[in-house]
Amino acid sequence: MTTGISYLLITGVPGSGKTTLARKLCRQPGYNRWASWTTRAPRPGEIAGFDYLFVTAAEFGTAEAAGQMLESISGPGGARYGLPRLENGAAKGRWVAIVDENAIDRVAGMLAPADAGTVRLEVPRNVAELRLRARGDHEDDVAVRLAWARRPVRQ
Repeated sequence: MTTGISYLLITGVPGSGKTTLARKLCRQPGYNRWASWTTRAPRPGEIAGFDYLFVTAAEFGTAEAAGQMLESISGPGGARYGLPRLENGAAKGRWVAIVDENAIDRVAGMLAPADAGTVRLEVPRNVAELRLRARGDHEDDVAVRLAWARRPVRQ
C-alpha cells in the first residue's frame, strides 16, 4: 500500500555530486529535502536546515540515544552523520535523502519497498578531487575524504 510518500535515496563517494543532485530535484514541485544531521561545520554555500542540520555532538548523541535516527555513521574526520526518522504527518510527496553507501540498502529496507528508490553516483577519483577542491574543502579534508571514498562498501 502506498502512503502518498515516496523516497529517493542518493549515495556516492565524497565529491560525486549528491548534494547538487538533491538541490536540483528539490527545485521541482512535489520534492522535499530529507536532511541528515551532522556534527561537522558547514562548508561554504551549504544551507543549514536544507543540506544538513548542523548540530553539536551532544545534540546528535541525545537524538541517537532516543532512537530518532534511522541510521547513523562516523564519517570522514570523525564527524557524525545521521538520517532522522520522518515524523508522522510528514508532507506527502517525494523525499530526497543523501545516505552513506554502507547504509543505503539497510535504509531502503526500512522503507516500504514500493515507495523507495536508490541512486548511486559514481565519478572518477580525479573528478571527485576537483569537485572537493572547487567547493572549498581544506586540503587536509580533501585527503581525508578521498581516503574515506576508498573504504570497502559493505553489502
